[in-house]
Amino acid sequence: MSITIEVDQTQADHIKKALGAREFWAAVGRGMARGARRVWQDLPGYPPPPAGSTYRRTGELGRRFSVGEVSVSANSATVPIGNNTPYAGFVVGPDMGSPHQAWMHRGRWWQLDKEMEKDVNKVRGPIEEELNRLMD
Repeated sequence: MSITIEVDQTQADHIKKALGAREFWAAVGRGMARGARRVWQDLPGYPPPPAGSTYRRTGELGRRFSVGEVSVSANSATVPIGNNTPYAGFVVGPDMGSPHQAWMHRGRWWQLDKEMEKDVNKVRGPIEEELNRLMD
């Protein structure tokens, strides 16, 4: 999963003209990297186990969340946040798609895509800071 930020085209064109497209997207990428780490740091922890559960938790899922490298192109910047355990999608995955959150985790476990959407302002702020720093 990755975070996507839509940039107002009028503002972006003005800033790109002042900075140049390459520097604009590099600044957006730096801001996205900082913001994505904020989102990652604030991901919820494990919910309490279901009543009567005897399953021993290993903590593996929680240890394997990560923020990837920012990918910057001529007209976009993307940063992935994910988990490389084979079963992560069944636990914190979206409602639809493959893999998606399994029925037994719905309502107890949070979902990564929803947490990322909820925390998107943690990414916007650092992007704005980077661009403002260059425009001053």
